[in-house]
Amino acid sequence: MEFFETVGRINGEPIRFYPYQRQVLTCPDRFVLWLKARQTGASWGLGCRALYKALFDPATRWGYLAAGERQGKEWLEEVLMMWEELPSAWRLPTRVKTTTRLAFRHGGSISILPVNPGTVRSGRFSDLMLDEFAHVADDKALMAAALPRISRSKHGGLYIVSTPLGQRGMFHRMWTDREQFPQFRRMETPWQDCPDLDPEVISIARATLGDEGFAQEYELSFLDETLTFFPYDLFLANQGDIEV
Repeated sequence: MEFFETVGRINGEPIRFYPYQRQVLTCPDRFVLWLKARQTGASWGLGCRALYKALFDPATRWGYLAAGERQGKEWLEEVLMMWEELPSAWRLPTRVKTTTRLAFRHGGSISILPVNPGTVRSGRFSDLMLDEFAHVADDKALMAAALPRISRSKHGGLYIVSTPLGQRGMFHRMWTDREQFPQFRRMETPWQDCPDLDPEVISIARATLGDEGFAQEYELSFLDETLTFFPYDLFLANQGDIEV
C-alpha cells in the first residue's frame, strides 16, 4: 500500500511490504481466505489494512478475533506502533486507546473481540478478521455468532487467515468447498514466499516437526488426522489460550 510505504515506519525504518502482503492490501475482494505458513506477516499485513481504513473512513468498525486473547492484544499493539510512527499530519488523535480497542477522533475504530461465541454476538462491525481460524476450538459457533455483526456492511469485508490444522473444521471446509463458498478469494503463502525467514531456523523446524508436521506448519498441507498422535479436536479442547 503506497500510503504506508511512503510515510510509514517500523522502529524508524521505512515500511516495505512483501508482494503477497501488497496483493491482499490492494485487492478489491470483500471476502478473503488466506492460507499461510507460520511467521509470514499475514496478520501484520491485514493490520495495516485495518489501520488505513480506520484512519481514512470514519464508518470503519474493524473487529479482530484470534485463537487466543493474548494473540489479539499483541496484534493491536503492533497496529498501535504503526500509528505512533506516522507523521503528525496523518496521526489522527485517539478517542479510545486500550489493550482491546483503538478508536480515532473523526475516524473509525479497531477492536479485539472475545473468542467466546456467547459474548461475541452483540454490536455491529464493517469488517471482520478471523486470525488462525483453524485453531479456534468452537469455530462453527464462533462463525455463527460473528457473521451477523457484519451483515449490514455493504463495503466492508471478511478476512479469514490461518495455518492449516488437519482436514477438519470450518477453515478446511471453506477452503476446499469452492462450490458452497464461491464468494471468497483464496490466497496461499508458503514459507518460501517470505524472504526474511531464517533458513537455519527453518531447517531446525523441519528436523523437529518431521516431514508431515513441517508440511502443515510451513507448506500449507492439511494433514490427515490419522498421521497425528492426538485427534485435533482433543488438542483444541485442551489448548486454553496457547498461542499459535
